[in-house]
Amino acid sequence: MKPTRNHLVSLLIAVMIVGVQFAWHTTEAQASSASAGTGPTTYFVKKGDTLTSIAKRYGVTIQAIAKLNGIKSTSKILVGQKLRIPSKTPVATPMPLATSVPAATRELPSVLPTGRPNN
Repeated sequence: MKPTRNHLVSLLIAVMIVGVQFAWHTTEAQASSASAGTGPTTYFVKKGDTLTSIAKRYGVTIQAIAKLNGIKSTSKILVGQKLRIPSKTPVATPMPLATSVPAATRELPSVLPTGRPNN
């Protein structure tokens, strides 16, 4: 059976609707993390979450989350609990130190810049 133009248009519309639905279902945490640097992000605790897993996800420390939310016992968070996640502060990464290679392990070119072989 050969697909008709109407079938193809219906299929195209269905694919577009599914794409829009996927794009629409962005969680609040994802939406607010997109505006990084503008302040704390809001996150709602889900089943199976721990402060450790949340801290890793956002690249912050457990202590920073606990301090911002007034949490005394870091082992007790509740499903549905609203947490403010501190914005990640950029950390300066040190430049790698230049390492020298011992002369005995350096490879010399087989042909010198003068065009003569290196024997």
